Order: sequence, then C-alpha cells, then structure tokens
Amino acid sequence: MKENMSKEETLAYMAGIIDGEGSITISFQQEKRGYKPLYCRLTISNISKDLIELLKANFGGSIMLRTRKGNRKIMWDWAISGRNVKDCLIKEIPFLLVKKQQADIALRFLNISLGRKVPYHNGMREQLLSLREQLMVLNKRGI
Repeated sequence: MKENMSKEETLAYMAGIIDGEGSITISFQQEKRGYKPLYCRLTISNISKDLIELLKANFGGSIMLRTRKGNRKIMWDWAISGRNVKDCLIKEIPFLLVKKQQADIALRFLNISLGRKVPYHNGMREQLLSLREQLMVLNKRGI
C-alpha cells in the first residue's frame, strides 16, 4: 500500500480487503440470565500484520495472533463489534462491491439493536433474528 494515499483511496483499499477477506456476522453472545443477546461482528484474517494494524488504526478493535501447525504461516485476526462495525460500514459501504448486501443488513441490525436494553421487546428480537438469517444465507459458501 502506498504511504501517501488520500483518505478516500485508503477507504477504497480497505473496502477491497473487506470484500475479499472480511466476514460480517450476527451471532449469539453467551447466555446471560437465561437470555442470549445478539451482536454484530466484522473480522478479517491475514498473514500481513501491517494490513491488520492498518485496519485497527482506522477502525479500532482487537488483534489476535493465531499460530498454525506445521509449516503454515502465522495468521493475524482483526475484529470489531457493535458501534465500531457501524462506524466502519458507514464509511466503507460506498466502496464495497461483494459485501454491500451484507453491510446493509448489518447496518439495519445495528440501527435496531445498538443502545437497546435486553431482552428486546415489541417484536424487536424477531426482526433481529430475521436479519441474522438473511445474513447467514448471503454468507453461505458458494453463494
């Protein structure tokens, strides 16, 4: 990556990484008092530590080192959730091609769920589960 890229070029570059390497998911958190809240997460794994650090510098989140067996290269994992996903996708959605539908579903999910107390009420959980199912269909391999 060029050192002197503009902000727009950097966002476009990172959108390409999200399109090619990213995973946008809606999952259940661990059970809390008999209830399983839902959360949204964006993850990217790559062998380039510099790339993963660029993502963290721009969008926050956490980095984990994943060692692998045999002669396989070390893998770096970057992850964000909640408001960080929303902030990231709002900036990236104009540049996304492959993951644009997933980003749109994730943003709809986050617009409903962020800042809400759980357990959800007034049909909100059903809306969130429906969005999760839509995202799972798009994320299936081969589609």
